[in-house]
Amino acid sequence: YGYLSVKAVNTSDLIRRGNQFGVIGYSVDKYATTAGKHAGCSVLPGSTDTQVWHNCDTYPGASGGALYDLVDMSLVGIHVAAGDPNASNLATPSGSFFTTLLQMKDGKLT
Repeated sequence: YGYLSVKAVNTSDLIRRGNQFGVIGYSVDKYATTAGKHAGCSVLPGSTDTQVWHNCDTYPGASGGALYDLVDMSLVGIHVAAGDPNASNLATPSGSFFTTLLQMKDGKLT
């Protein structure tokens, strides 16, 4: 067991790195009782500071799962939406939600 560190990401750097990412979560294909994962997927062109597009396999229920870096085991995003099987999937970049968490902690957001 362990943890994933959280890091702010530069999406341009992530796109250049290729198949060095994965998603893990509890989706319906595993009856939400066993974590499923897809390792070796990519961050796709079109990703921005507020949206990370990826080609990891996901199923309904995987939202909230970690999009992580296979090299240093850091969290780079949270999976939020799946496209159709021939399309890309969407994650919120870790820097985006980490900033929001800090603002909540400081009482700047409720």
